[in-house]
Amino acid sequence: HKTLAVGEKLENFVYDSANGLGKTLNGNTKTFIVFSRFYDCELCKVLLASFTAAYPLFKAMGYEIKFVLQNDVNTLSQYQKKYPFELVADPEFRLYDKYNVFVADSIVNMVAGDKMFETAVGKNVYKLLDTDMVDSLNNAMGPAPETLEGPKDNQLCAFFAVDKDMNVTYSHYSK
Repeated sequence: HKTLAVGEKLENFVYDSANGLGKTLNGNTKTFIVFSRFYDCELCKVLLASFTAAYPLFKAMGYEIKFVLQNDVNTLSQYQKKYPFELVADPEFRLYDKYNVFVADSIVNMVAGDKMFETAVGKNVYKLLDTDMVDSLNNAMGPAPETLEGPKDNQLCAFFAVDKDMNVTYSHYSK
């Protein structure tokens, strides 16, 4: 397991996608890597739409995008044609675990305190999330199941950029 920080090397990024199994980042181009949740997640669909819209800008800057999801290759193969970037399958959470993309301990903690979420929603989210009602609902639902058979509902996102030499030039772990 390795938490990626700016200046470190991204090593052994081996992945599966609709475009092939056991692929590796080749280092011929800069790459922006997004770790999200699972395809049917509404938050994930917003991220997919955002990166689809921003793809021409990334491409103009010389970046490819790899979008890591908790789904298997068969599921992602159904949707790959909708996106100009590669959807990466990680149903066994190997990449998530390898690069320390953690899971929040509650739905409230999944979004509260994260700078990217705060920017999108505004700081008033704390007033909404910091209530006894939300805590009661969250406690009543219990922890999300953490099995290899299903998605990790409280999966946090992470974003990394690497240059052609596989050096990390940007790193953001959602908290």
